[in-house]
Amino acid sequence: MIDGVKVEIDPLVKEKYGILFGNKNVNGRIVNVEELIGKLTLELRDEIGRVLLERRKLLDSRKRVEEKYSFPPMDERYVHPITGEVRTFREILQGLIDNFLDRDSPLRWKLNENLPVPKEVEPSSRPGLEITGPWNPLDMAIKQINADVSATMGPDDEDAAPPDYIPYGSQEREIGLYLSRVNEHKILSGEVTEIEIQKKGDLRRYEIKKPVQQWPTSIHRVPGIHLLDFHLKVNGVPAPSIIVDYVIHAVNDFEPLRRRGSLIYFYQPKVQSPEEASVIAKILWGIERALGAEKPGTLIKIKALYEEANAGRYLPIIMWMWRFWLIGLNVGRWDYTASLIEMWNEKVLPDPQNGPLMGMTAKHMMAYQRYNAVLNVMAGGSPIGGMNAVMLYAENDPYGRAKHNPVTLRSMWLDKMRERLVGLLFVPEGEVERVTLEDVLSGKVKGKLYDSYRQSWVASPDERYVFAGNLPLRTPLEKLQEMLDAPVEWEEIDGKPVAPKVKSGLTESERKLFASLGLVDQRGKITPFIIRKDLDPEKLLEIGGDLWRSLYNIPEGEVTVENIQHAFYMAANYGFQILNGNLAAAIDDYVLFPGRVVRFMNDLATYRIFVTWLWTVVQHEAVITKDGWLKGPKLTEDGVIPAEPKISIKAGTKFDRELFLKMWELHDQWTRAFFEEYDRLTAIRIVASITAEKRGDNVDRIVQSLVRGETKVLGEFSNLYELIPKIREIVSKVYGEYPSYKSELTIEEGSSRIAQIIGNKELVTKVLTVMRPRFDRSKAPIIMDILRRQMLCPNLIQHSGRVLFLIADKGDEEREAMLEAIYYQDRQGRPLFRDGMGRPSRVLLEKAVNEGKIPRYALDAHDYVYDFPITRT
Repeated sequence: MIDGVKVEIDPLVKEKYGILFGNKNVNGRIVNVEELIGKLTLELRDEIGRVLLERRKLLDSRKRVEEKYSFPPMDERYVHPITGEVRTFREILQGLIDNFLDRDSPLRWKLNENLPVPKEVEPSSRPGLEITGPWNPLDMAIKQINADVSATMGPDDEDAAPPDYIPYGSQEREIGLYLSRVNEHKILSGEVTEIEIQKKGDLRRYEIKKPVQQWPTSIHRVPGIHLLDFHLKVNGVPAPSIIVDYVIHAVNDFEPLRRRGSLIYFYQPKVQSPEEASVIAKILWGIERALGAEKPGTLIKIKALYEEANAGRYLPIIMWMWRFWLIGLNVGRWDYTASLIEMWNEKVLPDPQNGPLMGMTAKHMMAYQRYNAVLNVMAGGSPIGGMNAVMLYAENDPYGRAKHNPVTLRSMWLDKMRERLVGLLFVPEGEVERVTLEDVLSGKVKGKLYDSYRQSWVASPDERYVFAGNLPLRTPLEKLQEMLDAPVEWEEIDGKPVAPKVKSGLTESERKLFASLGLVDQRGKITPFIIRKDLDPEKLLEIGGDLWRSLYNIPEGEVTVENIQHAFYMAANYGFQILNGNLAAAIDDYVLFPGRVVRFMNDLATYRIFVTWLWTVVQHEAVITKDGWLKGPKLTEDGVIPAEPKISIKAGTKFDRELFLKMWELHDQWTRAFFEEYDRLTAIRIVASITAEKRGDNVDRIVQSLVRGETKVLGEFSNLYELIPKIREIVSKVYGEYPSYKSELTIEEGSSRIAQIIGNKELVTKVLTVMRPRFDRSKAPIIMDILRRQMLCPNLIQHSGRVLFLIADKGDEEREAMLEAIYYQDRQGRPLFRDGMGRPSRVLLEKAVNEGKIPRYALDAHDYVYDFPITRT
């Protein structure tokens, strides 16, 4: 052990996942995992604490947004964390321009100067989708490897990570995050190529079907700099999760990857400033040196997420600091949207669900994606597209919602085609105002064309979904116009058009949208973005117009009560799943496509969007801009959604505390109705299963018919339909019913009672077991309590998913103490630890701790959530 460094590993982690620790033979030398974690933590902990505190100060600053988030002065000086070079912002920009124009100069710099990017990870050499998701359970990892994708970002230890906690009261015995790291090592080492897993009552076998040479490139996605690992302490204080994750993967998996001819690749998230980028550079170089590297960027390469609005004003500086390792920057559009809401937190931005103003086709989003492409191309890197978060329904969905899948597939194709076109950049030889792709390819207009967005993200390995996303990314450049001009073809269901087919050309409305975004002209011809050669640092910050305003100036827009309610619906649903240990959750979205319900993939980024925007709405008592309704639950053909008009809200109404609490009550009603409907579906499946067994029929077909109220499907067993309400009541007692949602009966007890009504206990038991909810319903009142407190707390919390991480494995008493400290109020909403002006006071909170009125761990939880340095265990 290194002098002055004491590393303590949680006994459970050491016992179950000890394979990840200890001495490893790496690159001809012995490297001790925990010693390297301890060394880097001791070197960088104070620096990490300082940069996080700066985040907090910036968020709390009362300066005007235009002032506190301005581009840095041209003469601001920056020190490279590895080489010690000192350059001004102007010099960094000039060096970037010199590289782009191929001018030799002392200021010129480019990415990967010590070692070129290997072709296996270079986007133009391997176009297509990168798939993200957890690697626990193992079948998820195997399905990702088998998918037709360019890279796996697995395990995803960031926004869609397995939990690093065991939910309180859970029967789970594994810490998902650590188990996924073990899974990664076993897969990369070749120890695991197939598994058998019990799923929905059946034993299923999964195997890797590709030879190793055809596997997607392995890129490990690390957690953000703001997270701590409470299972591993250095000198008594939790270690930064980012250091733990970087070291465990690099040291454990360097040799398995090298045997495949690969380097170590990472995805770096959530960096906001040059100071934070400096910390990351020091982590990378510290690990590389431990592995025996002589120059930075020769053993490790990274892709990184440009997903923080604050980072945009420093982006050339961040890239310069990372120039030895950086392959390219990904547009993390969801976190970017959340960060804009945080940036403008002194007012209420338009509904995040408003596509033209806040969505993927908003003007600022297009500027952001193009800015990313321009800087990457200028530095010799490759931009990467973002996540399309709409998912497919299973064909056996009880409500038949797979009928909406054509909309999802077309949205995937459109998203990736739009990204591909955004990345077309053209540097003309002479003066031209506008050019088409056809003009360039035919040689009519001379210059250099860059086709930059060739990779993007996906979260599902579904073959149809992956094909829809890969098609625009992999199509040869000279065939793109042909794709847009292809005949329009529609997917139809019951003779009605649902959405254009994936291979369809643009419809008239799609063409108009692309034209409004500057991607095609009025004739539908592709128009690359023009970059002129007469660049200087000032002009670079005016590219496409006033760059700052293009990136950050969001116009006023509608704030509707329906979308406020939808934001709460999404936040509460996802928060419930976090408390149950699921960080990647497909939630039924009834707003995204009007008149349809689709599965929207939520992760920590979407939670950040909805919670932060809701906080601004409640704190500023946003004025509703349009007549509308708060709605109660209603059973529709697409399931239980807020669809029953309950409270009329007129334009001009302030969304105050009273109105918020009314909405809160309506969501509580929806939760009850949703669970009861799930139990009704279970009862229907019991009836359908018994009927199918007697007749040799298809269970799913009977279920879908009964859900639609078509009782004739039961034939001679139609009397069983009348038993469904009674069976549902028993199912609810097994799975948990209002108000506590705690189970009152075991599956054995419930099966016995249901069998007394309908018979066939064995089959009833099987259905109850298969349909048993994945998640503990008793967590529902907890997320409701948390969201109520958070919306009414005067303090804005960045990355508030951390609150849920902290309390997910805690009992009632410990959880309550933490929530009181974090939100400065008790369960009844009474203010706590407030000064004479009613403002939350950390001084008074610490005083209460010192007086023994509240436990010290509550103060530590507070400081962690608010990015104050933690100096205790």
